[in-house]
Amino acid sequence: MPKNNSLKRRRLFNYFSENLRKICEENNWINSIELYKDGYYYVYNCPLCDSFFNKSSLDQNSKNPLTLEHIPPESLYGKPLTLTCKKCNNVGGSSEDLELKKFFSVEAFLKGESKIKGKFKLNDSNTFKADVKLSIDEKNFN
Repeated sequence: MPKNNSLKRRRLFNYFSENLRKICEENNWINSIELYKDGYYYVYNCPLCDSFFNKSSLDQNSKNPLTLEHIPPESLYGKPLTLTCKKCNNVGGSSEDLELKKFFSVEAFLKGESKIKGKFKLNDSNTFKADVKLSIDEKNFN
C-alpha cells in the first residue's frame, strides 16, 4: 500500500478512537472497554460489524486489518472517509456498494438522465434486450 494510505489509516484511527474515548467517558463506559494503553487511546470500532480493533490492526499484514472505506463507493467517486475491517470491506462493502449503484442507476433513469438495460417479452417465444431511456413530455404529464 502506498505510504499516504498508511498515514490516512493512522489519522482516521486516531480521530475515531478519540471520539470513542470521549463518548465512553461521557457515558461512564470507560471501564467496560480497555481503551488506554502506553499513554494513548487505541481502540477503534468497525462501524459495520461493531468489533473493536487496536492500533496493531493498522498493519495490513495482520489477520483482519483495518482498511480505508470509500463513502460513497469509489466507483461512484467516493472518498476514503472511514475505516472498516477487511472482512466487512470485502464482504459487506461489495453487496452494499452494488445495491447503492443499482439505486443511483434507477434514480438517474427515472429522472430521464440515463439508460438502463431491459429484457422484454413479446409472447411465450419472443424476447429481446434493449437499452431503455425514459423520456417525459412535461406538457402531457399529469
